[in-house]
Amino acid sequence: MAKHTRKTRIPLILFGEGPTEELFLGHIKQLYSQQLADKSVQLGNGGGGSPGSILLALEKKYLSVGNASTPALVLMDADVGLDAQARVILKKYENIQVVFSKPQCLEGLLLDLLDDLPPRSQQTSDKLKCYFYDQHLGSREQVLKTFKKKRSELFTQALFEDKKTSHAILLQIIKFLNL
Repeated sequence: MAKHTRKTRIPLILFGEGPTEELFLGHIKQLYSQQLADKSVQLGNGGGGSPGSILLALEKKYLSVGNASTPALVLMDADVGLDAQARVILKKYENIQVVFSKPQCLEGLLLDLLDDLPPRSQQTSDKLKCYFYDQHLGSREQVLKTFKKKRSELFTQALFEDKKTSHAILLQIIKFLNL
């Protein structure tokens, strides 16, 4: 019998600020699963909080227990910016790439992808969240559960293909995954 040689898959980490970012990154992973077949992509999230606490969660969950040099992309809101703790961790791990959801937050990024951003005067994080929930999820209740159900109909592969070279944040994620 011929022996099968096992291909080593390239490890990558997609890490969100919180569970909604993880669902969004997981959706991209799912849509491009065939193109990612030669990669081992782990998903996770930092449970929210400060940028430093999010990066610390990444370090504890993946980098300190596995290969510390595994490339990691972290998607977090742009409305806060990096704190001192985040800068220390980023200095320690040059393999971490931080991508900021713009405008302001993930919901702003999602609305931008859908070409449905409200006027600039209404682009605070809270207003963007409420607008996205009301207009695209239909409710502010059980946001995670509803987003998980609706993400594939809202964010189709055709939409990503159309936006992947022109949308700066999506482009960063696509480049990281080498798609």
